[in-house]
Amino acid sequence: MKVIKIKPSGYCFGVVNAIKAVIDAHNSNVPKPINIYGMLIHNKQVINALSSLGINTIFNPTIEDLSNIKGTIIFTAHGISSKVISEAKKRNLHIINATCRDVLKTMKIINKYLNKGYEVLYIGKDNHPEAIAATEDGRVHLIEKLPDLFNLDLTKKFIITNQTTMSINDIKEIHDFVSEKFPHIKIIDEICNATRRRQLAVLENIDTDILYVVGDKKSNNSLNLASLHPNGRLIEGISDIDINELKNFNTVSVTAGASTPKAIINEVIDYLEHFDDNSYENNNSKLTARDILNLN
Repeated sequence: MKVIKIKPSGYCFGVVNAIKAVIDAHNSNVPKPINIYGMLIHNKQVINALSSLGINTIFNPTIEDLSNIKGTIIFTAHGISSKVISEAKKRNLHIINATCRDVLKTMKIINKYLNKGYEVLYIGKDNHPEAIAATEDGRVHLIEKLPDLFNLDLTKKFIITNQTTMSINDIKEIHDFVSEKFPHIKIIDEICNATRRRQLAVLENIDTDILYVVGDKKSNNSLNLASLHPNGRLIEGISDIDINELKNFNTVSVTAGASTPKAIINEVIDYLEHFDDNSYENNNSKLTARDILNLN
């Protein structure tokens, strides 16, 4: 069986910076305990590894949760609303903001045009933390699918931008419609370079029997990568590989979402490359928390 390792794959710089910020905080004298406002990145194996260090993740957080914690609060790579930051300051929490610089760039664009009197069409996923932060202002309208545009008066002053981890296919349909019907609307494509490069790399290696995308089921960029291949499979690790299915394939491609640790990717590739040798019939992961958090 031929295994094609698609590159780039795995961690982007924003994820690396976020994990490094948490580990640095753990190893420093910042006020303890350390709390993360939501999943630092969308990978539960990383979250579990951080938990083993005594770092607390507040799942599905609300602003009210800030009244119940002490010490340090870390805001995730996905961004955070100004209201939550203000409340954390009011509670005298030590704040570490691990928001990705590409997400911050999109937020600055949104605020720039709001201050100029525009409203914003924001292509994103409902309940995704990046979209929640971006649509804090009522003049920013969340657009998940093309029909979401139809109830808006698009003759007004609008720009259109997007969540950084969206699929290039998803935003193209909306961009094409807006360009044709409402050419006065300024389109600002904010798919981050890491997301775009990973998606284009999958499309360049589309002629394989199956694509395994190593990533968490909550990871929007991982889900989008799997959707690009006619036989894409999202797996969280080797235990998710269907051995009986795999035996039917001759060419397998592998990529990973931007929040997937290198150790998990390497374990999947190693399993696939040795599969024909019948040496890996037991597909249980042997990775430790230390392996998961290793950034080298």
